[in-house]
Amino acid sequence: MAEQHKGSEPIKTKRASKNGDIVVIDFVGSVDGEKFDGGSAENHHLELGSSQFIPGFEEQLVGKKAGSKLEVKVTFPDNYGQANLSGKDAVFETEIKEIRQATDIEIDDDFAKLFGMDELSALRDALKTQIEQELGQATKARLKRELLDKLEEVEPFDVPQSMSDQEYESICRAVNANQDNPAPADLNETKNDGEGDASKATSLAPLDEGLSDDDKTEYRQIAERRVRLALVLQEVGRLNNIEVSDEEVQRALFQEVSRYPGQEKQIMELYQKNPQAMASIRAPLYEDKIVDFITEMAEVSEKKVTREVLLAEPSSETPGKPKKSKSKKAPAKKASAKKTSAKSTPKKAKK
Repeated sequence: MAEQHKGSEPIKTKRASKNGDIVVIDFVGSVDGEKFDGGSAENHHLELGSSQFIPGFEEQLVGKKAGSKLEVKVTFPDNYGQANLSGKDAVFETEIKEIRQATDIEIDDDFAKLFGMDELSALRDALKTQIEQELGQATKARLKRELLDKLEEVEPFDVPQSMSDQEYESICRAVNANQDNPAPADLNETKNDGEGDASKATSLAPLDEGLSDDDKTEYRQIAERRVRLALVLQEVGRLNNIEVSDEEVQRALFQEVSRYPGQEKQIMELYQKNPQAMASIRAPLYEDKIVDFITEMAEVSEKKVTREVLLAEPSSETPGKPKKSKSKKAPAKKASAKKTSAKSTPKKAKK
């Protein structure tokens, strides 16, 4: 946090820029001689060596003095966020107007006030609570994932084709809606919204038309896994009289509506007038209560693991699970995990 809010001051001697310096620049970018949206800025503060811009840009500003004008020639990455620029050569007419050096910020009560806290101790307490909540949620998600894996190992059974088709369609829609993430994070979770009848199923051909045969097979397996687990959980809930109260649904609904400041009334009406939308609020509550019920009956042991291990993606070797790109490693930090035995262009594109 201190690193992100550090200040800067002009360098005291006239020297060339180096990594760690903050250069104030104007730049105008073009591809094939044509300017493009988001390719220009004035008085932009750029920390050299921060990799904020596309590869090769910052390196060409190192060793230059204030007042320098140069052409920065780079190539946009193939996976750049704007498809019309991906893999293209670009030229940025750039002027270094000033060279500044970073200044450390004192971590004290004044620093805490930047975040709306009266004193540093209050900020520390707030951060501690936030971290504990995040790791607690991650632990619960990990436990749920392992529990679902265990349930999947139980005697397999065929699922209704109509329900499998509908879930496959849902997955295809999710993939088509977000091509940057062909394996949505929740693909392996159950997706029980109570809408499983065959009349809801539609033609699948247009939805999976752009998918490879391997992807189609994988998403079919995921769809069957989802439906199978949903049916198992529903049966556990039925046999044990597990229910979700209207009060619990209302609390979850208010929490969801609060995510849209200024639109609370419209969002509330949308849910109240749409039974399927309300089902999407109730379903995860019901599922979590069933998972909690099973967990209470299971033999559970606690094991300390690093934050990295806790947040690691599921193994791609598990049948029916999509392969996921490796996420950036987080700093190692001990956490408790339960284990069941039952800026403007040319910014670097996010992966």
